[in-house]
Amino acid sequence: LYQAKKKGIKVTDQEVISFIQGLAFFHKEGRFNQERYKLLLEYFFRTPSREFEEQIRQTLILDKLKNQLIDNVKVNDEEIEQVYKNEQELARASYVLIEPQSFQEQVHPAYEELEQYYQKHKAEFKKLEQVNVQYIALYFDQDSPKVDITEEEIRDYYERHTEEFLVKDKKESTKPLAEVTAEIKEKLSQEKAKELLEDRIWQIADRIGEETAVFEDLAKQNQLEIQETGFFGSQDVIAQIGLSYEFLNAAFSLEIDEISNVIETPKGYFIIKIKEKKEPYIPALDKIKVAVEEALIIEKSRELAKEEAQDLASRLKGLVKEEALSFEKAAEKLTLTVKETEGFSKISYISGIGQSPEFAQAAFALKPGAVSEAIAVPAGYCILSLKEIIPIEEEKFIQEKEKFSQKVLERKKDIFYRIWLNDLKNKASLENNTGKLKN
Repeated sequence: LYQAKKKGIKVTDQEVISFIQGLAFFHKEGRFNQERYKLLLEYFFRTPSREFEEQIRQTLILDKLKNQLIDNVKVNDEEIEQVYKNEQELARASYVLIEPQSFQEQVHPAYEELEQYYQKHKAEFKKLEQVNVQYIALYFDQDSPKVDITEEEIRDYYERHTEEFLVKDKKESTKPLAEVTAEIKEKLSQEKAKELLEDRIWQIADRIGEETAVFEDLAKQNQLEIQETGFFGSQDVIAQIGLSYEFLNAAFSLEIDEISNVIETPKGYFIIKIKEKKEPYIPALDKIKVAVEEALIIEKSRELAKEEAQDLASRLKGLVKEEALSFEKAAEKLTLTVKETEGFSKISYISGIGQSPEFAQAAFALKPGAVSEAIAVPAGYCILSLKEIIPIEEEKFIQEKEKFSQKVLERKKDIFYRIWLNDLKNKASLENNTGKLKN
């Protein structure tokens, strides 16, 4: 914001109002609703309207600053062609894969080795903070009330949302009301049922105080069961809840016995109370001996696979050079299984290998028939030989260049802004630390 102020960047009140009125969660029946705005600010955001609007103003100022900074970022023809080649130029390769799993039976670590590994890698076995949550819920698929939709409501929606019912490829033609009545009725039924369910959960929330008894009494009064998640971590998917950032965020920001506001998830509305917490800790070796042993075996197996791959790469190169064998024939002589990739670019996922910039870089650096060093890949170590490079189609590039250049430009602008922002943060941190040293 200081940088924006230096550059004289401002946002008007009307810009703030227009932005807020465009936010869908402040809408009711497709329009901005002042009462919903006030309700959500008070109970969900817990922020006075003036403060919220100033936060929006700051966000818009930063957007303007970003746009001003990246406005002068350009790309030239050479950059565009290089990025296009990185994405479209393809290679095909033959390879031998040495998998660490095949060496695991050779690894039998002693207890002393487990202790050494545990001491060196303690942080990797750290258990993150966990919470056990009690909750009451209103589910969309189970608790939504039955609602009636009138013909007037259907017609009103149809007239206000004609753009939804345009006939494909005929922009001036609209589907008749009779044809879309069932579709509109279903949509309005879901929206109205959701609104009623939301009103119900907020009525419950408004009556819940800080005392546990109130939480339990209101659950009984509303015939809602208080359920319990069991302990879970901040990166877990909770079976009864599903994947919900809002639920996880609330669960790990509250204290024991503290009760949340209403939480909306894809499954429904929740109010939660924190029952228990477990602080982060590192278990003793005896408690996680099996996990430590498995990790050590994986590490040692990978080391053995690397040694084997390096030896095989040397032998394969010798056979190709000294006996003039192809990579495939040399591998056959060493009783190795050869696999072939499909065409892959410098940045694409490689079938059979996975995402491996190292593999791609090695392939594009080789001449056809040449053999690489041992290359680390997700599944182990590879020795590869380039079969061919498939160049880009020049005519296709010329046809796609204009559209593709916009993609390259947007990517470059984003990288430029991220670097600028990171440099600004580093500079601020440096100045802050310098000030501390002076004090």
